[in-house]
Amino acid sequence: MKKILFVTALVCATLQLNAQTTIFEEDFESTPSFQLPPDWQTISTGGSFNTWFTINYSFTDSYGFSGNILQVGVNNTAGNYGGTLKTETISIPAGQFSYTLTYLIGKSSFTATDVNYAVYVLPADELFTGTGTQIPVFLDTFSINATAFQKTIDLSAYAGQDIRLYFQTRQSNQANIFFDSVKIIQKPLLATSDIAKTDNVKIYPNPVSDILYIQPVSGITQAEIFDITGKKVNSKLNNNKIDVKNLQSGIYILSTEAGGKKSSQKFIKK
Repeated sequence: MKKILFVTALVCATLQLNAQTTIFEEDFESTPSFQLPPDWQTISTGGSFNTWFTINYSFTDSYGFSGNILQVGVNNTAGNYGGTLKTETISIPAGQFSYTLTYLIGKSSFTATDVNYAVYVLPADELFTGTGTQIPVFLDTFSINATAFQKTIDLSAYAGQDIRLYFQTRQSNQANIFFDSVKIIQKPLLATSDIAKTDNVKIYPNPVSDILYIQPVSGITQAEIFDITGKKVNSKLNNNKIDVKNLQSGIYILSTEAGGKKSSQKFIKK
């Protein structure tokens, strides 16, 4: 009997640890064409205004999307940021939980250029400037056409806050970008062994002159550096260090990836 009770308790504990709850989800299925969900909007940033809107294309199903999606046609003036998608206010509960944002993003089959964009997470009452003074939590560039990529961002640091998400295009050439399936998942904190502990990644020295060190390096499969405009700069991770002596002085973002999860940190090049 004791053995049966122990096994039952172990199963219940395992189920509890692996339980997850969707605290926010937007698939745009109830949003009319050429509109955005209530309290979502496109905001102009950096001089270019590219409108996000809901659309339904049958051909994007083959990309990995389904039903209604968002589209933004980007044709920015060189050097300017594009239109930014601003979400409604999202409440992240407090407590012993982790929070993960996922979404789908892709580009059309006839887009010749790489897609470059930034994701910001700001308090709901903070004004988004969109000019590079605020630090994105995620910078991404992809070149493959006609494919829906699922992206994952850890939002655990925002527990107990009301936030808004901002998706800012940073393209200087023509591109059609598709976007769908925004979801935030809550999991018990002890169930996050599958989430990379990128919050524990330390970089030093900061400010840096020549060599930027990453500690610990175990588990990190990719390290990329972006300037404040979101442009990727030449860099290579060698064991636990990156040579940055050829970078111009300024503020940069180091994006690291471990276990398929990405995290970004700011550093200053002297």
